[in-house]
Amino acid sequence: MQSNEVNNNKLIDDSIILIVDDEPINATVIESLLASHFKTHTINCGEEVMSVCDSIKPDLILLDVMLGSMSGLDVCKELKAHPSYKDIPVIFITAIMD
Repeated sequence: MQSNEVNNNKLIDDSIILIVDDEPINATVIESLLASHFKTHTINCGEEVMSVCDSIKPDLILLDVMLGSMSGLDVCKELKAHPSYKDIPVIFITAIMD
């Protein structure tokens, strides 16, 4: 039983989370909360998501709804249309209070 727990913890520790947020302070806060438990990678624009997914193969994407020139919703549609990335879970994040 203990070896399964160790293996599960190792898998969690090796998980890669891609943080996509165009506000540096938001990305920094999120990364600081997660970096001690997961591998993190941060980018600040939606146009880079597909190429970054090619190189780092994230296990989860935290995606800002409001990005500069490309909305998070458009990025998500692009991801879900791609056969290699359609199964990557996406969690939308936003600083919008409304």
